[in-house]
Amino acid sequence: MKRFLCILLVTMIAILSGCSVSNVTKQEEIKNENNIFYTGQGEKWFATYSISKVNSSYFESLYIQYLVDRTTIEKNKEEQNIGPIEYKLVGNSMKLESSFPQKLKGIGNFHTATEMNAELFNTDYGDELILEIKWKDKTEKLYLKKLK
Repeated sequence: MKRFLCILLVTMIAILSGCSVSNVTKQEEIKNENNIFYTGQGEKWFATYSISKVNSSYFESLYIQYLVDRTTIEKNKEEQNIGPIEYKLVGNSMKLESSFPQKLKGIGNFHTATEMNAELFNTDYGDELILEIKWKDKTEKLYLKKLK
């Protein structure tokens, strides 16, 4: 009888823990489907692009950061003032670009965000986006990879 109860107890624990893991896995899958992230770095720039579904909306956010060695910035003042930028982000079925030169803020960054109706938004951009940044007669392309 004790052996039967022990086997029954072990079986119940296995069943209940399996359900718990399955439920957590499903919640993480839903979370991953609702949040998509891309990131990439070039020689002078770093960028992230994210898409998040919240209720009936999608929020997309693009963050661009100018990379500079902060330990030597005092020696090279030109690095500090790079002026406005223009950008173009291209994916499978999307294009996001500046309509005029954008000033950098704070420590040399730019951020833009939009909200869209989830029914009108296609999030199948593929595994890589191309971000082109133009500044001071220079251009750099970054390849933003989708985080899995």
